[in-house]
Amino acid sequence: MEKKSRARKLVLGALAFMMTAFTVFTASAAGNNSVRIINIHDKNNVPVQDWELSIYEVARFDASTYSYLITDDFGEYIDIAFINEEKTANEIAEKAAELESVISQKGITAQSTVKSDANGNASFDNLEDGLYIICYSTNSKFDSSPSFIAVPDYDNNSAVTLEAKIEDKSNGGSTHSGGGGNSPHGGGNGNDNDGQEPEPGSVLGDSREKEVPDVEGPEEKIVLGAKRTPKTGDNSRMMLYLSIAGFSASILFAWIIIYVKRNRS
Repeated sequence: MEKKSRARKLVLGALAFMMTAFTVFTASAAGNNSVRIINIHDKNNVPVQDWELSIYEVARFDASTYSYLITDDFGEYIDIAFINEEKTANEIAEKAAELESVISQKGITAQSTVKSDANGNASFDNLEDGLYIICYSTNSKFDSSPSFIAVPDYDNNSAVTLEAKIEDKSNGGSTHSGGGGNSPHGGGNGNDNDGQEPEPGSVLGDSREKEVPDVEGPEEKIVLGAKRTPKTGDNSRMMLYLSIAGFSASILFAWIIIYVKRNRS
């Protein structure tokens, strides 16, 4: 009876260790995303340093159900359909502007706030899988537009880069585009919200040096939720989880073998 009790305790202890290890490794894997914002420059391409940018989690991606869960702060202002269904760049830009206004009015706390560096870049690290919105602080010299970003992106990249979406107010100014939302083809993010119709067939986040041709046509639609359905052949995360499970199981079996050998001796 005593041996059975000890065996039961050993197995339960090993299982507890396996579950703890799996939880720790999974949390670490899910929180290793990053977003880098580049080209925070003025119209003369001079980097703008110390401009504050803040990131807010709009929806958390649930790997167990392969779906998004809207956070409490934004539940009244955006729904799952908007994230998962195709929307035009203008519709996405309007929703981003709406959420930016909500953030200001409700005083929602940012998940993280950073400042642009000497090169006009800024980074947010340790992000969980999900959909985020990035907002710029008020600046007397520049106008800015918020940007949606989903991590990982459409190509399952955990490190995502997007161009700043700002406009220089001085003498005619210039608009830099980037970050209205993830492109279904893994391109940049965002669109210029200057009243012009977007380039037909383009994705959010065209390079600011690229000229928009004078061509009429329908505006391409985009899906904000990068991981709205499982991707065929997308097993990068699955391999990690299987490795963790295998490692934990091997420790469990090792504990059992050691225990059996000790009792036999």
